[in-house]
Amino acid sequence: MIPDLESMDVRNPTIAFELLAKDAHPLQQYREITTNALQAGASEVLWDVDWHTVRTRGVWRLACIDNGEGMTSPDLVRYINTLFVSGRQQGVDGNFGIGAKVTAGARNPAGVVYASWREGSGALVHFRQEGDQWGLERFDHPEGGARPYLTGIDKMRPGVIDDGHGTMVVLLGDDEDRSTITPPEAAPKTMRWLVQYLNRRFFRFPDGVRVRVREWPADHAKWPHDEPIDYSTQQASGTRLRTCNGQQWWLDQNAEASGQVDLDGARAHWWILPEKTSGNEDVYLTRGQSGALFQDELYEVTTGNTHRVRTQNFGILFAAKRIALYLEPTGPVAADLSRNTLRIGGTPLPWEDWAAQFRAKPPEQIARLEAAVRDATDGSDASTVKERVQRYKHLWRVTAWRPTPTGQERASGTAPSGAGDRTETTTGTRGDGTRPVGGTGTTGAGGAGTKRSDYAGLADTDGTPATRVHPDRDLPDIVWVDFDEADDRPADRAAEYVRTSNVIFANRSFRVVQDAITRLAADYGGGEEVQQIAREQVHDWYAQVFVEAVIRSWSFEHQTPWRERDYENLTSPEALTLAALPFTLLEGVLKQGMRIRAGRVAASQ
Repeated sequence: MIPDLESMDVRNPTIAFELLAKDAHPLQQYREITTNALQAGASEVLWDVDWHTVRTRGVWRLACIDNGEGMTSPDLVRYINTLFVSGRQQGVDGNFGIGAKVTAGARNPAGVVYASWREGSGALVHFRQEGDQWGLERFDHPEGGARPYLTGIDKMRPGVIDDGHGTMVVLLGDDEDRSTITPPEAAPKTMRWLVQYLNRRFFRFPDGVRVRVREWPADHAKWPHDEPIDYSTQQASGTRLRTCNGQQWWLDQNAEASGQVDLDGARAHWWILPEKTSGNEDVYLTRGQSGALFQDELYEVTTGNTHRVRTQNFGILFAAKRIALYLEPTGPVAADLSRNTLRIGGTPLPWEDWAAQFRAKPPEQIARLEAAVRDATDGSDASTVKERVQRYKHLWRVTAWRPTPTGQERASGTAPSGAGDRTETTTGTRGDGTRPVGGTGTTGAGGAGTKRSDYAGLADTDGTPATRVHPDRDLPDIVWVDFDEADDRPADRAAEYVRTSNVIFANRSFRVVQDAITRLAADYGGGEEVQQIAREQVHDWYAQVFVEAVIRSWSFEHQTPWRERDYENLTSPEALTLAALPFTLLEGVLKQGMRIRAGRVAASQ
């Protein structure tokens, strides 16, 4: 039967190769090569060196060795020298057939050697760059001519491949005479760099598979020159074989509590981490962490401040550094070509939707931890601030209208930006769930995903019927904490507002706040009681500054000139810091309060 379609060909694979490599993570080659070994059915995966090269050239080349099914010379030529071909079924949800050859090739211009044995026979190919081209090196053949593979390679067969089948992938780096077991530029400068990467990249490894990495002494002079005879021992010739278990192993071994929450389209796996951990920090993630889980691998992982920001949307405001949270999509999902992020139908993961569901009904253990950490926080009483602000509720609002047929007032004019009557599309979250991003404005009559612009202009008796917009929400809670590295909060900022939970975190170690306390207390002798009065006064009035800035920002939400990212910036840590910088009026109020309260203390002494 004559086919109806002639399949597409790749005329210039080098261009495609370089474009694909450009978006890959600098360390991704180690993930791809390990995954290939697992997909080959290996029960043993060992990151070691090519001991043949150590013996013959005195060069320690990093190599991944497995006892999988192995490949023949025709297999090697086909799979390695054809861009979109792999030994497994290809698809957007499986092996792309490009990962190892692209990521390893791009990071090793001197070449990647694939040596493989099947049914006792071995062959190798050398994939490398020459000029601006990539391909297989040709070797002279005993019968004449040249072929892109070499046979008769038993001298380099490693001891792990002892049943006649398996593969060794050797990384040559950018110079054939340079060793490649030391940390590459993008890796931490420790000889445990590869163990760390694999444990943090893989959530778990398949049952019955052992993945190990040889750890080398930092002193080059102590690197062994002879291949260990017994690969079953952990210690060998001054080196150590360390087993990689994946991130889940550490979480399960150390968590104080753990569980799962079923969400719409995902399952949330959570762990409460111990307050203090000892050891393994250079091998596993041992503090607050979050990300996505897909096919036993971790994607979009965040730690530190980005993790804290992400988990705030999940209702975790105080205990982020003790929470590990991984979302596992349960519907159709696929990784992008770079294997860095996940997509559902071509769009980013719905982090904000999942966060809202989790926040609405958090696990009981996490809720108790949040309450305990909050109770231990030395926060100021915000009731006085709220009472003062409530008295001026009529000033919260900035005049704005929205068009309604039954409006009792009339409005006309264009938005302050001059945008006029237009439509606007906005998006709600960044793909990684850490922060909302701005929308994309469009002109036209509206439709799916759009909303009519609000009327924001002058009241006009001849205009369109409209209703005044009156944002009416609960006042934000205020909690005073220290912004420092241990808390993973942005350094040297005055405050941070968490919109999803309506909480303001004020920074009691902010320089402006500390200076004000010191200055006011010094005017009355600086005693302990005066210091406390000054602290309460400063916290009280600066909290009011933050609250007023936040509640007045609400009037700008969904206004045409204010896209989502612009509105978010109104209450960013930087904006709240700016709100705390004016001093003339605030200094007068603070000194008046000190005269009343501290003056009484001074008079009684």
